[in-house]
Amino acid sequence: MRRTIEGPSEVAGALRRTGPFSPQEGERLEEEKTMDDMVTTDRLAAMSSAEAQSLVDRLVAGRPVLAQALSVMPIQSPHMRYQWLVTSDTVIPGDITPLEAADRHDPTLDEVIVDLARGHGAD
Repeated sequence: MRRTIEGPSEVAGALRRTGPFSPQEGERLEEEKTMDDMVTTDRLAAMSSAEAQSLVDRLVAGRPVLAQALSVMPIQSPHMRYQWLVTSDTVIPGDITPLEAADRHDPTLDEVIVDLARGHGAD
């Protein structure tokens, strides 16, 4: 079952529950929380590709496994990539989002994230 997290503040809230975090991760969570509290599905759809790509870039920054995952993902639409990053997936142990999984710094989860990205069809 998939559950979509609607925006960075909800992502930050979900991540806060998974702690512990380094000071840099805590700063990044606060940045994501204030980055755009209103990234809903409608708001995302209204974004230009450049705006959506900027949002994806900010979420991926400092998370090398997500950069690796996106490099092998056939989907190129930044809108769809954002949705993928913040949507929980039952394939990931714990039914969490790729973003949450990346912040756990677990090599097993990292492998799952990359395999999941690779398995997505083109847009």
